Amino acid sequence: MGLAGLVTAITAHEPCPAREGMGPAELVTASTAHEPSDDEPSQIVSFSLFLKRLTHKTVSLYNWQHEGWPNFQWDAPAIQDRLQRYCRDSVALVDRIRLLPEEEVHAYLLERLVEEARSTSSIEGEIMSRHDLMSSVMNNLNLGGHAKSGHDLRAKAIGQQMILNRDTFSRPLTESTLKYWHELLLGYENRLTAIGEYRQGLTPMRIVSGPDYRQEIHFEAPPADRVPSEMQPFIDYCNTSRPQTVAGVTKAGVAHLWFESIHPFEDGNGRIGRAVMEKMLSQSLGVFVPFSLSHAIERRRKEYYAALNASSHSLDITPWMVYFSEVLLEALNHANQLVTFTLRKHEYLTAVGNQLSDHERKAIGKMLEAGPSGFQGGMTTKKYMRITRVSQPTAARALKRLSLIGALLQRGRGRATHYVLPFGGDAQ
Repeated sequence: MGLAGLVTAITAHEPCPAREGMGPAELVTASTAHEPSDDEPSQIVSFSLFLKRLTHKTVSLYNWQHEGWPNFQWDAPAIQDRLQRYCRDSVALVDRIRLLPEEEVHAYLLERLVEEARSTSSIEGEIMSRHDLMSSVMNNLNLGGHAKSGHDLRAKAIGQQMILNRDTFSRPLTESTLKYWHELLLGYENRLTAIGEYRQGLTPMRIVSGPDYRQEIHFEAPPADRVPSEMQPFIDYCNTSRPQTVAGVTKAGVAHLWFESIHPFEDGNGRIGRAVMEKMLSQSLGVFVPFSLSHAIERRRKEYYAALNASSHSLDITPWMVYFSEVLLEALNHANQLVTFTLRKHEYLTAVGNQLSDHERKAIGKMLEAGPSGFQGGMTTKKYMRITRVSQPTAARALKRLSLIGALLQRGRGRATHYVLPFGGDAQ
């Protein structure tokens, strides 16, 4: 499936109801203790407020040790407004992307894949270069323009897994799929004892922090011998139905918390868990999600782990579901900014592209790579020289000329002189 296949018409997309069933009744339920009346608007509760409400009492049980596991509960009215907004705005985002020029649709979706690959890795402390990730994604899409041999095996792995998830999002989730993702992502890791298999052995799987001599245990997952029996109900839940409604979106949030609670693999659970969430969201939307949820999570990384932790000792997962609903909207907002930037970039290059020399085009291209947030610090003579490998006089003349033709805007004076693009974050 080519890049254009990522965005297709969504037919028979049902409007989001005020309240939907949240999944099989025997698996997942939603708390109705604070259901508002018809004429009373539901209160939107923020995740930060939930954290303030949490008491610091000692908890002896993890969620999977509670009677009733995995019958999760949450305060549905606390998140329903956000999820309804997400259902509406996600369809609008798809429509906006479809209106872009064809080459810009490809460029936008390629950038979205690279952004998700970078962010989901960065959340786990895996830092990779944009060049390596772009090469990996493009090579897995069989697109030219990048060297086939990258140096970073991690970038190759995440790129391959991302494209596989994109191409197969509509298929049921299976144990084989999860294990293959693990093999793709961690196949280069010699330190692991079980690659492409659920974790094994008697050593407890714990989430800890702090130095070795004084570690704090935040969570302990079910023993390894329980993982296969724990995973089957999880997989069944993911495949029960694919409603293009609030229920389908909620399902993605529940699936991520549930997967992380089982922690079925020796390593890579965070990346695989977010891939599961991405798959569920894509099924609920009807197309592969055209935004990066991991980008929004990365920006609130500490809160991400706090939300998971706050929902790991009880079957009430409201703190996690509130956080999930917040980052969904933040991801959509960022995607809309990127679509606007992509359209402005297309108009900009159409207007000035033919007037640029080779080295000017290279410098402008570097600035455009920064996206909506803008090229940090603007373009200076020294930066221009470093990027294009031209002399100081040539760089100074080029920047002056680009300013005169309106391709760049001059800011500052003297040594503080720098140049910015006439749109996006640079122009603010």
